[in-house]
This record gives sequence, structure tokens and C-alpha cells, in this order.
Amino acid sequence: MKVKSITLRNFRNARNETLEPPVGESFILTGDNGAGKSSFLWAIAFCFYGYADWTLESTPTRGTESGRVSVAFKKDGNYEAVREFTKKSTNFTFYEDGTPVVDSTNNKDHEEAFKKVFPVNKEAFLHLVCKVQTEDHRYSLGSFCRSTSKGMYDIIKNFIDVIKFEKYEKKNKEIMDTLSNNKIELESSIKIYKEMISKVEDEIKGVDKEKIDKKLNKMQKYKEKYEEKVDEWTDKIHQQEEYEKAQKTIKKYEGIKEKAEEWDKIKYIKDPGVEFKDNISKLEKKLKKNRNQKENLEEKLDGLGEKSSKVEEKIDKLEEDNKKIEIKNNKIENEIANFKKKIDLVESGQCPKCGREFEDPEEEKEHYQEKIDELKNDIKELKELPTEKLDEIENEINDVESGIELTEESIENIEDQLEEQNQAKEFQKVKEFKEDYSYDAPPEKALARYEDALEKEKPEGEVPDKEKVKKVKKKLKTANDEIPDLKSKADAYEKNEKDLKENKKKLKQAKKDLKETKEEYIRHNELSDIYSRTGAPHFMIQEFLDQLEYNANKYLRDFADGRFSVEFVTDYQSSSPLNMRFYDLKFGKKQPMPFSSFSKGERTRIALAVEFLGFRKTFAELSSIEIESGFIDEVYGLDEEGQKRFAEVLSEISNVVPVIGGVACFGEHNFENVFFIENGQIVDRT
Repeated sequence: MKVKSITLRNFRNARNETLEPPVGESFILTGDNGAGKSSFLWAIAFCFYGYADWTLESTPTRGTESGRVSVAFKKDGNYEAVREFTKKSTNFTFYEDGTPVVDSTNNKDHEEAFKKVFPVNKEAFLHLVCKVQTEDHRYSLGSFCRSTSKGMYDIIKNFIDVIKFEKYEKKNKEIMDTLSNNKIELESSIKIYKEMISKVEDEIKGVDKEKIDKKLNKMQKYKEKYEEKVDEWTDKIHQQEEYEKAQKTIKKYEGIKEKAEEWDKIKYIKDPGVEFKDNISKLEKKLKKNRNQKENLEEKLDGLGEKSSKVEEKIDKLEEDNKKIEIKNNKIENEIANFKKKIDLVESGQCPKCGREFEDPEEEKEHYQEKIDELKNDIKELKELPTEKLDEIENEINDVESGIELTEESIENIEDQLEEQNQAKEFQKVKEFKEDYSYDAPPEKALARYEDALEKEKPEGEVPDKEKVKKVKKKLKTANDEIPDLKSKADAYEKNEKDLKENKKKLKQAKKDLKETKEEYIRHNELSDIYSRTGAPHFMIQEFLDQLEYNANKYLRDFADGRFSVEFVTDYQSSSPLNMRFYDLKFGKKQPMPFSSFSKGERTRIALAVEFLGFRKTFAELSSIEIESGFIDEVYGLDEEGQKRFAEVLSEISNVVPVIGGVACFGEHNFENVFFIENGQIVDRT
């Protein structure tokens, strides 16, 4: 069990605080008297067991009516114990992983669930886990060492009650439960075996195994004799039937091979979808004529192209002489303008050369107009003659190209018609083949049937009579039907005999086991009665004391430099059955010393070694309960060196029996983990 957190709500002088002890390390709570250090330790005992040395009425913080304490711890799972309280009552609830362990509002149900998880009684818990200060000092550090013989004996018995339950009673209960269950199972098994034996005997009764074996043997021999022969006869009959059938097929498809070869040549010809007109020769002549016409037009087009090229060359030459032509053109235009002026003078009746008047100006005017027309004609010849010729040639080329295009369209149309007619002519072969085809299956299939039939061979030797084979088959079927049933009956009989023998053997063993189980059950019952009457057996107390003495002296050697030692002396017949002797080894181990004769610091060291460290280690070794948290209230009398050694011992025991050393103590300290408490609150931590 490892304490993970302690939460206080209105508990004593702590209003709302949570302490989370450091994992695997020692720590202290420190503060002034009355600061609330002890409240955190008391909260654990109060939460788990409802135990306190004050009245319930004074439990809530002053000015409040109710409160709550909770302790979260880990032990094979995450648990939380919660005790809510008022001034008059408390209520305990136990949780696992945040869910109540039992579905009940009854305190006792939750307390019983807690005991199953952590089966440690209150007295053992206050010595092992939480050593608090009480008015009578029953659980404080040193309470065991200064106790009377009876007091020590009672404290040890508290540990033994837990160890006894863990070590014997719990195991004994498991054994008793197992034996009881075994007894029930064996009794049930004996009953089942008897019923099975009776059932098997009934099944075997009246069965003639010899008769079954004889009939089975006869059937198997008949089967062995005729099974292979029937298969051989059946195959031969089947072969004869297939041969006869094949001969009919060969006759039926006679000549199919030639037809199939013919079909293989024409089967890929498709229907062009046009009617065959028998005009292929006519279309071929027409096509030839159009092709000749196209060739003539193409030759003419070539000639026009050459002519066009020459005109273009001439134009190119004229363009080279463009400047000369322009000069000549300008000159002619100047002459025309000059002649127009002369005409204007002539119209006015004056001679352009001498200025005299003309007797007949119209004649002169007409002369000059003729000159102008001649000059204009010269200009026209210079500009228009080559271009007109080229346009004529281009027009002629366009006409020829149009003729070629029309001819090509005509050729293409004739070629399409010719191709369709050729396809139609080819398809005529398919039509004629189908009209002439007389077989009942397509050529490929018919040929396959014919060839398969040719491969069928006539069986060798004599073919058996069908009726004879039929009768043998019938008998063989009867044998095949009856053999499994006969085998099943024979196997069932053998199995029943085997089961009968096995069940009788099991029944005998079960009776023997039941007898031994009953005897063992009685023995454990008697032993359980003895332990329940004697309480804590003396041998268990002695075992605990021997182990405690060894562990306490080991810690005294580590914790007090080997100066002190303890010894337990038992005499169960005397009025003081248990005595503890203390020795100061600097005086030798001759005379024991009373515990009260040691100084306060020495008593603290001895008590720590025996009651806190020794108790915990011994309890851990003798029980299966792991306790990983420990808390001590007010460890007095340790000097600085003693505090340091105490911390070291706590660290050492953490490696053997994991401990979280919770120490509420003095003002001066040498601990690394320190919680400072003030008015029930954790005000600082280092």
C-alpha cells in the first residue's frame, strides 16, 4: 500500500489542503506547535478506521458543522478511501478508479470492501504505518519498548492476527474451498460415471457382435470381388455406346470437311448492305474515262502554269524597269498637258506656234486631240497589258482546277460504287453457301463433332450384358449401403466396450479421490478449529520475535553504530510470557538494562530500530502485504547527527521494503523534502 495523497476539508484546524508525499523519498512536516502537522497523520487513521483520541464533536474545524478526509493510495490498483463527518456521525465510502467498490450506501459494506483490499487491523496499522501521539501513548514511538510483558504480547498478537489470516487462514480457506469444490465435483463425476456405465451396458446388451462381424466380412468380400469388375464392364458398355453413337455422327456429317474448308475461306466476308447489280464492267469503263479526263486537265494545268510563270517573269522585269516606265509615263503626261494647252489656244482661234488666228480651228483642235489620244494609249499599254494577260491565265487555271475537282469527285463516287459491288459480289458466295448448306449445326461445330466421332474406337473383346451388370450393381449398392451401417455398429460396440472399461476405471479412481478429499477436508477442518480456539499460535509469535530481534539489531548496528542490542526471551508457561532485554554494548553483553535508563536520544534510536523499522521489515517478510508508506509523529531527542542517520536509514529501508518516510517532527532538520505547515495549510515546500 502506497499513500499518494491526503486531502483534508474542515478537519481539525485544516480547512482545505492536500498533501502529496514525494515518491520513494523521506520528508518531514515542520512548523510551530499547533500548526496542524499531526492533523495530516491523524487524518489517515481517522479516514481508514474512524479512530481519534478526541470527540467527534470537536472534529470539524471551528465554525463549521461538517467536513471530509480522503486518502488516495495504490495497491494492485488505484483506490481512494473517503470519510465524511459531522459533529454526530461519519460516513465511509471506498472507491476504485473513481467508482464505488460496492453498490451500497451502507458504511459496513464499504468497510468490508476496504478490509479485503487492505486486511490490516487498526492496532497493527497504527504501529506499522502511522505512529501517532495519543493521550495514553499506546501507539507513539517507544510504546512497545516500554510496555509490560502482557502489553508487548498483545501488540505482537495484533501483527500475528494479520499474518495468520494472510499466511494460514486465508490459505486454509482457499484449501477448504478447493477441497469442498473438489468433493462436489468428484461426487458429481461419480454420479455421471455410474450413469454412463449404465447407459453403455444397456447399449451393449442384446447386440450380437459376432453376427455383425460375419455379415460385414461377407459384404466386404463381395464388394472387393465385383467393384473393379463392375467399373470395367460399365466402361466397356459406355465405350460401345459411344462408338455406335459416333458411327451415326460420321454418317450424318459426311462431306462436312470440304464444306468446312469452303466456309473457312468465306466466313469473314461481311454483308455490304447493297444489292449486287452485275455492273462492275460498266463502272470500270466509266472510271477509266474519268481518270483519262483528269490526266488531260492536269496536263493543261501544267501548261497554264508555265505560261503564268512567263507572264510573271515579264511583270517582274517591268517592275525592275519601273523607274524608266514612270519617267516615260511622266514625259507622256507632260506632252498630253502641253497638247491640252495647244487645244485651248486653238479653241481661242490662235496658232500655238505663231499666235496667228486659224481659219478653221476645229481641224487643228482635232489634230491635237488625236495626238493626246495616241499618248494616252501609250500610257495604257505601259500599265495594263501584262496584268490583263496574267488575269486571263489565272481565270483559265481556276476553270481547269474546278474541272479537276469535279472529275475527282466523280472518280471517288465511281470507286465507292465499284468497291460496294465487289463486296456484294463476294458476299454472293456466302449467300450461295448458306442456301446450299444442309447440316444441322454450323460448319465449325459440325466438323468438330465429325472429328470427335472419328476418334471413337470400338471396344476390344466381348461387351458384357447390360442386365447382368445391372443386377451386380444393385447387389453392390446394397453392400455399399449396409457396410457403413455395419461398420458403425461394430465401431460403436468396440467404443462402448472401451468406454465401459474406461468409465469403470475413472469411477474407481474418483471414489478413491473422493475418499482422500474427504479425509483431507476433515483434517483441515480439525486444524482450522484448533487455530480458531488458540488464537495466535505460539510458534507464529516465536517466529515473529526471532525475525524482529534479527532485524532490530541489524538497524541498531546501522543506526546507533552497533552500540545497542535487544533480545527477546519467551516463557509461555510463566505469568510474564514475553520479555525484552536491552543492552549497552559499551559495557558488554553481561547485564541487561531497563529501557528507561537510556537517554531520550538513545531511547528514540532503539524505538526507531525496533518499533518502526524492525516491525515494518518483519511484517513485510512474514506476510504478503506490501506497505510502502510510513508516518511518525514527533520524533524527539535526535541531535543533528541522529537526524541525518535517521534519514539515511529511511533511504536504506526503501531499497528493502519500499517506504515513503513521513515524519512530522522538530524544527531543525537535515531532510531535503520539507513541508512547512501554518494554521493547517502547507505554506511552503523545499
